[in-house]
Amino acid sequence: TEASLKRQSDQVLKIPQSNFNKLREFIRERLSENSNDVTLKTLSDIVGGLFEISLKSTLIRYFPMVEDLTKRLGKQVDFKVLGTDFTIDKEGQYLIQDSLTHVIRNALDHGIETVEERQLNGKNGRGTLQVVLSVENAVRKIEVIDDGRGINPMLVKKHAIEKKIISETEADHLTDVELIDLVFLPYLSCR
Repeated sequence: TEASLKRQSDQVLKIPQSNFNKLREFIRERLSENSNDVTLKTLSDIVGGLFEISLKSTLIRYFPMVEDLTKRLGKQVDFKVLGTDFTIDKEGQYLIQDSLTHVIRNALDHGIETVEERQLNGKNGRGTLQVVLSVENAVRKIEVIDDGRGINPMLVKKHAIEKKIISETEADHLTDVELIDLVFLPYLSCR
């Protein structure tokens, strides 16, 4: 829940990053001089781990965004973060932040229907949007799952061509799965 994620993020020791950067650089220099030093390698791994943060605890920032957007869109959505937490370094967090925001917004904008549309289709009026974290064979996975209408590959194709992201000829050779993958490209919106 949002409250438990908030409690986890409050359990953080704050130390100036410049101190860690100096330590990291010091260890790198020593390792370059003596790459066989097991103690230095272990210390390097430990210090590197200090820069990692819980991904679940960083996902709390999405709760207000989802709440605000669903109100503006006139939709009702239960947002959940589930699965096995894992750590990620700040650089990794910055790399996925924009993509994750884009995918969550797309699910709310285009995937999950209004209460009325859902009820007309025999669904519960409240939609569900989940971010599911998992680790499989040392591969960290982040899945965004909603119970909305799904992605129409022909609509994605139409908008990708209109926005000159791909040519009509290129689009004609893509499978439905490849067309759906285009939603991960920047600047492609089907609105």
